[in-house]
Amino acid sequence: MTTPKSNSLSKLITYVLTRRPDEFGLIPDRDGFVKTRDMVRALNEEEGYGYVRIGHIHEVANHIDRQSFELVERDGQEMIRACPQCDIAPRLAEPPMFLYYGARRKSYPVVLEKGLNPTYLPHLVLCTTKEMAERIGSRRDPKPVMLTIEADRAARQGMTFYRVGELIYLVDQVPVGLFTGPPLPKEREEAPEFFTKPKKPKKPGQGVVLPDVRRPEVVVPTSPGSFNLTPSMLLTPMDKKIKQRQEKAVKDKRDKERREARKHKEKRTRTE
Repeated sequence: MTTPKSNSLSKLITYVLTRRPDEFGLIPDRDGFVKTRDMVRALNEEEGYGYVRIGHIHEVANHIDRQSFELVERDGQEMIRACPQCDIAPRLAEPPMFLYYGARRKSYPVVLEKGLNPTYLPHLVLCTTKEMAERIGSRRDPKPVMLTIEADRAARQGMTFYRVGELIYLVDQVPVGLFTGPPLPKEREEAPEFFTKPKKPKKPGQGVVLPDVRRPEVVVPTSPGSFNLTPSMLLTPMDKKIKQRQEKAVKDKRDKERREARKHKEKRTRTE
């Protein structure tokens, strides 16, 4: 059943696959396909389309607008493209002076040492704006480290760039010396906010060390006018009661022994 919401979703998917995939941080392959899960993630970032799931893509492609989309499976990944196929493949192009890349915080030390290399795509994805670089980078890290690529100087040194739309460029790699970024902190305590992970709030009572009320630590002062605490002054009311009972029991036992000794002595005197 066609609804205004499904029609709107169909039009947006058509725009993404036929006009401006770069506007949504998507890179089609040579045949114009993009991963369905990447499409869902990109649509979720748009206002009013946070509800979209893979099932909604299937509904549009298989029932609502079957003539406009094609779904296939490649290497265990579901892919989608527009039909008829539009020419949105990457093209050889001269890059601008600077491009931008959002690196993962965890891999940033390796990047500074070995340069930028592709990970989940055949090419490295660079952006013409910091906003798009942050949008793509945040899909792998909530707070990516922003790097500035000296693309013009890299092209003069022989590196080849391919353009996707107006916002994305592809390149094989970026060696050390052709990009700049924030320095690594010398100590963890000095790390910028994007290097540190937010701490989880502690549950009530978690991490609280309770003092030992039965055996408090005694610090004997040595300054003039001070005094020493005696052991009796450190006893709690319960300790005092226990001590009193023990002393009374010892006293009662001694009194009993004395009485028995006295009786035994009197008995011997009578017999004599």
